Amino acid sequence: MAIRSAALPRAGKAAMNDQDKTKDQLLDELRLSGAYERLAERARQKKHVLARHGINGTEGRASGPNPAELRLWFFEQRLGRPLPDDMDAFTRELGFAERADFDSALRREWLYLQVIK
Repeated sequence: MAIRSAALPRAGKAAMNDQDKTKDQLLDELRLSGAYERLAERARQKKHVLARHGINGTEGRASGPNPAELRLWFFEQRLGRPLPDDMDAFTRELGFAERADFDSALRREWLYLQVIK
């Protein structure tokens, strides 16, 4: 049992190193393709626009669709694909600690698109 316990921290570190490598590779690819600056500028613009309108994206139901509706909107309308079978695994693969963090990102995106219409 001691061997398994000792191996777990190493396995966790290895997974984190793999995630860091993947993130670095993705950023490199975005820079090489020229997409990084465009995406970074859009993120800055979104942050500025939402702040200017006093929106932080955590407002809740009063500010639009509920989280399930936002997920449907995002996958079906924005990505043109069905919802993933395992939403929690999907959001973790994207780097979100919890589904609520993903939902907040979707809310900010939805609000941003409503404001710039």
